[in-house]
Amino acid sequence: MTYEQIHNLFKQRYNQNNWKQFLGEAFTQSRLLATPEILTGIDTSVALQVQKLGYITLNENGIERQIAVFEVTLAQGIILERNRVGLRNLLRKYWKDIDAAFITYHNSEKGNWRFTYVSELTGYDADGEFVKIKT
Repeated sequence: MTYEQIHNLFKQRYNQNNWKQFLGEAFTQSRLLATPEILTGIDTSVALQVQKLGYITLNENGIERQIAVFEVTLAQGIILERNRVGLRNLLRKYWKDIDAAFITYHNSEKGNWRFTYVSELTGYDADGEFVKIKT
C-alpha cells in the first residue's frame, strides 16, 4: 500500500474489511480469521463487543514474535480520547501471554476509531538484569 492509501484508511470511518486487507498486505505472515472470534467476559459498560481477528507473526533477529489482532466496539458514552488506560486494560487478560497486540477501538455511532499497539516483552537490560519491556 502507498502512503496515501494508508493515510486515507486512517481518515475513513472504521471498516473491518478494509483494516484486515491492510494488515494482510502490510504483514506477509498474517493469519486473519475469515470469521472473527467473539470474546466473552468483557466489561459491557466499556465495550459492546470484542472480536479476535487473528494473528500476525514477525521474525525479530531469529525470534518469532506473535501479535494478536483485536477489534473493540465501544459502549455508548465511552470517549476514546479520555479512556486510554481503561481501554488498554480491557483486553489485558487476552494478550498477556503473547508478545503484543494490535487493537482497534471504534465507536459505531461517531465513526471515529483508534489503533493501539501494546506489548509487554521480557528480556535483559544492558546490565544483564531481567526486565519487562512495555510499549
